[in-house]
Amino acid sequence: MKKEMTATDYQLPSLDLLDECVTEGKVTMRSVLSDEAFRNSGAELPVALGRTPGDKAVVFDLAKAPDLLIAGATKQGKTAAIHAIVASLLYSKRPSELKLVLLDPKGCEFSSYKRLSGSYIASMPGEEPVVQTAAHADKTLAALCLEMEHRYELLSGAHTRNIRTYNARISKTLPYIVTIIDEYADLTIPVRRDKQSVNMSHNITESIIRLAQKGRAVGIHLILTTQRPSGGITGLIKANFPTRIAVRTISTTDSRIILDTPGAERLAGSGDMIFQTGGEDTRLQGAYISPEEIDRLTSYVESHTVSSIG
Repeated sequence: MKKEMTATDYQLPSLDLLDECVTEGKVTMRSVLSDEAFRNSGAELPVALGRTPGDKAVVFDLAKAPDLLIAGATKQGKTAAIHAIVASLLYSKRPSELKLVLLDPKGCEFSSYKRLSGSYIASMPGEEPVVQTAAHADKTLAALCLEMEHRYELLSGAHTRNIRTYNARISKTLPYIVTIIDEYADLTIPVRRDKQSVNMSHNITESIIRLAQKGRAVGIHLILTTQRPSGGITGLIKANFPTRIAVRTISTTDSRIILDTPGAERLAGSGDMIFQTGGEDTRLQGAYISPEEIDRLTSYVESHTVSSIG
């Protein structure tokens, strides 16, 4: 007889799945996840981002961010930062506590996470676990907006103001939802000038802004990446994404668009980044998790989140 897995049945993964060896110039994912700054952070959604030149682990709470913008030139560390964020969340939250919504217009960056469908990934019925088309993105983000409004109704009915208080009072808790959009400009800038494409891009942009403006209280958080700051980072995006990461940019102009200051154009690349939060900038080397480590981690989740036998 099969019974459904409960929250306590699933054991968070061991750091043994990650490599110990240190490659020159890289910060290993294992080293930051094993650091006391991560293990004792007390954060709702702890993220181990990397290390400063002084070897201090940089850890932040995505729940307080509450949304994150990652921008800079291609192949400079944006995707590596996303993988570090996902790994941090998989090492700190069970499937009952966290759901991921992944939008990947290029169709190649998040393929490793498809095996998380059935555990961590939230997707629309009958649709692929990783969103790849503008039409699918439009429907998914619209559904997230409806979920957000539904959660506000639940919080109101329970006389609570945020998800943390709600989950402390109600037995049927709400999982956090982290939505990650890789190269969001591909979705928000119309590929054609026909009315349908323009309307779809407008709807996607409107949904992103709505979620950024209202999602925090009900546990919905956004992470956007783009390599085209001048074409995608509008005033509304900047106003609603106060926490930002800049990897190396092509120009001083792009650095100013992302951070409001120059500097990102002088970064060394390969994960060298500036983390901006609370009006402060921190330079660090982003944590690196290899494709092999991602494969081991997602394989662990897949094999340990099936129904248990009773």
